[in-house]
Amino acid sequence: MNYNNFIVVFGAYIMFLLSSCGNSNAVDNNDKTTADDKDTLALKIAVMPTLDCLPFFIAKEQGIFEKEGLKVSLKMFNAQMDCDTALTSGFVDGAFTDLVRVEHLNKEGLGCVARTSTSASWQLLSNKNAKITNLTQLEDKMIASTRFSATHMLADIIMNEAGYSDDKTFLVQINDVNIRLMMLRNNEMDAVLLPEPYATLARMDNHNVLKDSRQMGLQLGALAFRTSKDSIKNQNIDKLLVIYEQICDKIDESGLTSYRKLISEYCNIKESLVDSIPLDIKFSVKPNVLSDNQTKAKSWYNDN
Repeated sequence: MNYNNFIVVFGAYIMFLLSSCGNSNAVDNNDKTTADDKDTLALKIAVMPTLDCLPFFIAKEQGIFEKEGLKVSLKMFNAQMDCDTALTSGFVDGAFTDLVRVEHLNKEGLGCVARTSTSASWQLLSNKNAKITNLTQLEDKMIASTRFSATHMLADIIMNEAGYSDDKTFLVQINDVNIRLMMLRNNEMDAVLLPEPYATLARMDNHNVLKDSRQMGLQLGALAFRTSKDSIKNQNIDKLLVIYEQICDKIDESGLTSYRKLISEYCNIKESLVDSIPLDIKFSVKPNVLSDNQTKAKSWYNDN
């Protein structure tokens, strides 16, 4: 599916909605320069208030970065495109992103490498008031996603499997995950693709799950870094990835509910709702997952 039927959402409306979506105070404010920003050895990582970033939220709260001799500054954004812009500009060294975005950024000339897969997954949810309960009812409907991203790829695959041609559904570029959820709640979108915990919030509002990326044999989340000739920075990235994998294993051993308060603080979700996040979401990094899904993302991107 392409964006020939792309619908423009006016900037003023988006800015109005953005004003009601706050960032967590637990990470660095992007409008301020911190000491780590001036430290060339400090690793700056773009994160979002999404569940896949949980390992680094834990590391920050528990002082694990410092214990391992690393200076790490987490920069919070509400939209994947903003994370990627920060990566492109050099404002950050790495970002939680997805494999389709990595392909696109490299096509645009940025040298970046996906170093590990993440737990990121997405659900396609339909507006309960539109009474859409299956994929066959999405003809001529609007679906919120981000162009040249995992959500674009997933929407394309899902619609193709449902037998739709490009002109039968409308992909609407809504980059901010808070706004996607808000538009679903306000009956301004027929369907949206949401990551956790936003998918859980939509389900708790009784919106309908039409598809789950975890059931599609795809794991497209990635932690990517700008390519660098700085040997010390590269060594620090290697250390950071070891920390990431260790914490991922710890999350799977302890369970998500062990981190209720932290998830609530960083992901803007009530503690009481954390237990509603699917408990079968796994963080541990499995062999070959990254390379297998890179091949799938690259193939899809080149075809689109």
